[in-house]
Amino acid sequence: MFSVVIPLYNKERHIVDAVKSVLQQTYEEFEIIIVNDGSIDNSLDALKVISDPRVKIISQENAGVSMARNLGIENAAFDYIAFLDADDEWESFFLQEIYELINKFPHTGWYATGYAYKEHGRLKDVLPKDLKKKKSLVDFFQYSIFDLLIHIDSVVIEKSSLQEVGVFPEGVSYGEDQDLFSRLALKYPLAYSGKVGTHYSLDSDNRACLNVGLTELWPFLKEYNNLLKNIKITDEKRFYINEFIARRMISKARSLKQYGQTVKAIQLLMKYTDTVLLKKTWIKSFIFCLSPYKTLRTLKHFLQGRKV
Repeated sequence: MFSVVIPLYNKERHIVDAVKSVLQQTYEEFEIIIVNDGSIDNSLDALKVISDPRVKIISQENAGVSMARNLGIENAAFDYIAFLDADDEWESFFLQEIYELINKFPHTGWYATGYAYKEHGRLKDVLPKDLKKKKSLVDFFQYSIFDLLIHIDSVVIEKSSLQEVGVFPEGVSYGEDQDLFSRLALKYPLAYSGKVGTHYSLDSDNRACLNVGLTELWPFLKEYNNLLKNIKITDEKRFYINEFIARRMISKARSLKQYGQTVKAIQLLMKYTDTVLLKKTWIKSFIFCLSPYKTLRTLKHFLQGRKV
């Protein structure tokens, strides 16, 4: 059985559709735990149209999505924890697909399907071509260098895995889900279905990722060197981890530039000149961060003694 955790903060226009997408699952063995994170709109009133004994609502003062999800995990009755944001939806076969993954790969600890962005009524999937229509064990880092392979809505995690690697980092305003995925990926391969099981909405109200400055680092990006010291990994896996980290740091450098921190942006980029898969991305970002400082003197200052 599955425990489905839905954090809720001011999503009155979307929450009922999200819950209905769970209630309409073809695989019906689940509970739904809605964690109201101090909503000040009519989200709770909207939920009054839902009458199903599998739905439970608990509330906390506004403390952020990580604490809401963690409270849901604490109250989960079952061993497999699924997550759904209050403005997103599942396909009716999502839990059935996860159930089949668990049967095929019973000891991997976490499971996911493909997902699609939903914008203006249209869907655009994020599926690597070589994984489409397949069920396989994959390396999260390898497939998340350019586009993130999974989204929080598309993932189910075994409770014992969460007990081993920890839950969502609290006090983090962005990337808390990818932080958890990265820690899981150091320990376990991901059981993945190349079938789009969830829809991530880009049109919804009050999207948290639009309300934060993307200059902070999630904990994994700060601590990965220490984490790697305690884990035996292959050279190939280390390569993919390094490229995964480089991609996140290049994005952070661009954000720093946008927030007026040009020197910090360039200094950060210069730490990742040895990236292999992201050369073009790095060069474009370097030029972006130099603008409007693209003088010969500036170039000489930053490139002297370095190969780019």
